This record gives sequence, structure tokens and C-alpha cells, in this order.
Amino acid sequence: MKKVLAVAAFALSATSLSAAALTFGDLYGEPAEASLAERTIVVTASNKYVNVKHREVVKIVAGGKEVAWEFDGNEVPVELTKIAP
Repeated sequence: MKKVLAVAAFALSATSLSAAALTFGDLYGEPAEASLAERTIVVTASNKYVNVKHREVVKIVAGGKEVAWEFDGNEVPVELTKIAP
């Protein structure tokens, strides 16, 4: 009987975990208005990384394209290819 209860408890906990799966925004942050950017970062071929603070809004310019992003996600570091076109 204890074994059945343990299996049932495990099954219920696994179900609740899948319902609380992290979204893209939870991991990486989200797009922001360019006017809210605290600074602009120009990315060139020589850049290996850029430093940003959690909850910072920056405008990233790379290859003639730009994106504004609020870095409020859980994932650190964030690959720019995940957020920039």
C-alpha cells in the first residue's frame, strides 16, 4: 500500500512540474521598447561577449540590425543568437 501511495505521489508531482515549465521569456528575458534602453551596445565580429546586468534594458546593434531587450530571465549567459535576428 505504501508503494502505491509513493508512486501516486510521484506521478502527481511530475504532472505539476510539467505545468510549471519555463517559457522563453522566463529563460532569456523579453523584447523591450528601444526608447527604454539604458545604453546601446554595438556588436562586431571581434566581440566574444558583452556584459549586461539583470533587469537591464539595452539596445543591441549588430550587422545593421538592432533589437532592444530586457535581460530579466533566469538563463545566464544568454547567446545573442537566441534573442537577436
